[in-house]
Amino acid sequence: MVKKIVFLGPAGAGKTTIRRFFFEGIPADMLLKRQEPPSIGLKHDTFDYLFLYPVENNGKSPEKVPFKLALLDTSGQELEKWITTQRKEVFSGADIIFFIFDSSDWNDPVKKQFVCDHVWFVFNTRNQIAPEALLYILAHKFDKVASKKNDMETMRRKITEDLKDYMFKKKDVVIDFNVTITSMDKKYRRHTFSSMLNLTTDSLYEIMK
Repeated sequence: MVKKIVFLGPAGAGKTTIRRFFFEGIPADMLLKRQEPPSIGLKHDTFDYLFLYPVENNGKSPEKVPFKLALLDTSGQELEKWITTQRKEVFSGADIIFFIFDSSDWNDPVKKQFVCDHVWFVFNTRNQIAPEALLYILAHKFDKVASKKNDMETMRRKITEDLKDYMFKKKDVVIDFNVTITSMDKKYRRHTFSSMLNLTTDSLYEIMK
């Protein structure tokens, strides 16, 4: 059993950092200090797991079910290519898609427009090529915009509503995207890990039903 998880988003959004922090267990401080170089092209990683299904009959041992996660990290500089000419290579067989952008982009009208446009492109491409895939929006690097008036929940609600307004006004559709706020900052990294854990495990449960 193989499940495919795709990481998409603009350059410098933190896609590789989140992937390495959550799936490879690299400490956040190490990732922040080392500063990951920009990804080039497509990066494939596969992780092996073993599910144990309890068997209660006659004291038998739990059933062992091999399971793999195939992670696809994409270059932000080539985002346009991943949703146009090479979209089948990226989206085909996808089970979970993470679209990741820098939270501070939401304070810049031009960058915000770019993100909204590409959320739509990713959503539309997902519907065409991998309609069963689950799509999650991650607003990363929240520490850059955090304040007393702008906590994680406030930011999450604002992005969710802004995206809904954009989709309705520009595309004449109503979509409630699943938006999560993340950061590698010490104050928020536990929340980030818990959020990724919940999204991933809940998603895999839904996928395997």
